[in-house]
Amino acid sequence: MNLFNQPLRAYIRMTAAVVIFGVTPQLAAAQAPHPSIRDVARKEATRMVAADSKAAIVPHPPNYPQTFGPPIPNTKAGRRAVLVTLGSLGGLIGGGMLAATISCSANPGEDCGLAALAGAPVGAVAAGLTVAILTR
Repeated sequence: MNLFNQPLRAYIRMTAAVVIFGVTPQLAAAQAPHPSIRDVARKEATRMVAADSKAAIVPHPPNYPQTFGPPIPNTKAGRRAVLVTLGSLGGLIGGGMLAATISCSANPGEDCGLAALAGAPVGAVAAGLTVAILTR
């Protein structure tokens, strides 16, 4: 029950009752108490022990979380594709920065962002092709 949806007088009466008598209005129906964390853990441990005692053999060791590592393929073509992609990404950033630097130093009053937008794809293609040729 939202008190702000009621008329102002009812809200003032409820506030006065809380302040004077320390009584809070019933805002929701009584809910069943939640089990404590200890009870939940005890039930889960009992369930796990029962499941382990019923298992005759363990088919394989448990799957532990893998350590963090980039998913690099094992094949030569897969590694080459990853390297070309990373080289193109580096060329995209480097080409944009180089074009913006050259444009700003040659024409100090102009906008350098437009030159960065033009130089970024050129740098990406150049770096991608360079890495592709070097990884043959």
